[in-house]
Amino acid sequence: MTKKPFYVPTVFIHGIAEETRLVENYTGDETKEYVLSPVQKVFVLFEHPESCHLGTIIAILTGSVIVLNTVLFIVSTSPEFQASPPRCDYPACNNDPVLCPGRMICKPIALYTFQYVEAACVVCFTVQYLVRMLTCWSVSPRLAGITTDSKCEMPATWKFFRYFVKLTNVIDFLAIVPLYALLAKYGEIVIDQNSGFIRILWLHLLLSSFKGITGPSAVSEIFFKTMHRSAQALLFTFFFISIGTVVFASIVFILESGKFQVTAAYPNGAYLRDNDILGVNGDLSLFTSIPLCMYFTVVTTTSLGYGDMVPRTPGGLCVACVLCILGVGVLALPIAVIGGNFADLYAAYISQIEDRTSRNYSDFKNNKSLDAASVSSVHEKQCKILAKTADDVAVAASLQADAFTRASELLNVIVERSRRAELARVMMSIGDY
Repeated sequence: MTKKPFYVPTVFIHGIAEETRLVENYTGDETKEYVLSPVQKVFVLFEHPESCHLGTIIAILTGSVIVLNTVLFIVSTSPEFQASPPRCDYPACNNDPVLCPGRMICKPIALYTFQYVEAACVVCFTVQYLVRMLTCWSVSPRLAGITTDSKCEMPATWKFFRYFVKLTNVIDFLAIVPLYALLAKYGEIVIDQNSGFIRILWLHLLLSSFKGITGPSAVSEIFFKTMHRSAQALLFTFFFISIGTVVFASIVFILESGKFQVTAAYPNGAYLRDNDILGVNGDLSLFTSIPLCMYFTVVTTTSLGYGDMVPRTPGGLCVACVLCILGVGVLALPIAVIGGNFADLYAAYISQIEDRTSRNYSDFKNNKSLDAASVSSVHEKQCKILAKTADDVAVAASLQADAFTRASELLNVIVERSRRAELARVMMSIGDY
């Protein structure tokens, strides 16, 4: 396994997510090698944080900022952490002689401490957003996440536009713009809580953070592919529910709208129902239009039953019962399809993970066997070397022994000859006498 570098490597190998290959039966190049320039490395650092340790660190910091921004927005909506603003364009009460004499009451806003911290979070996201936007033109469309086709090429301007209009980038843009628009308007940092829900959508960046920490996220891939496979069933369900809603809303309107009457209680006229099931005539009807009846139909079909609009006539009650029963059956169809698709995709993902684990284990065993064979081979070579060395030592010892024996024999010969020579000299001396 290749060790992850600290910074984006010059040769970057980009692979299609395993879940994408499973779900879409991807047949293109699973991995592609890119030689990156310095500008491209900067883009990859932020767009593919799993490429290096620095990207992982940035992803962790980004996730922390997202969590901090979300927590601050949630806490700032509590009255305990709000105060009256120094100015407001649309006061709730402005010097009213009865309600607020001599003072102006405005909608409270979050404390300035929260606003400054949140503004700092927005600035961090702005830097990340601008870096990605200013460098996206330099990389291939596949690295930019525009397409999975490794052979696709497009002009830099079109590539920038395609990257700019990606849903996640549009969310980032809409979440960043309000801060600077209000800064230009008032000349100071002001956080508009009405746009806070857009900043909550920054939570989608947590997926990128997890990707930088743990690699490609299977959760998002399986979820989106499940919805993609179930799109046709959802479309059919929406079509039939729309037709049924209009039909049943019209029936409910006819049964529950009552008659428009002018009475002492309603001098300007109102829709009043007769033949109430409770025996009360002249009951005020809230089913005054087909759009309102459509709302009642949807709420009843989905088994929510808020209770803000309640049928009172016998016919209306019967229709409500029919809607409840039909709603269970109609909604069960797409739920079953979605559940089945999710089960199939998840089972395929688990199977792929098991196969990959099995392959890794087999590779490990093979590598271990190869290592054992290598060790045995090295050991055998060492034994041969030692054996050869031992033989050499033995030969040398034998040669040394032979040489010593020969030297001893030669010495004995010399001693014997010397002794004979000495004896001869003695005999010669005796002869002289």
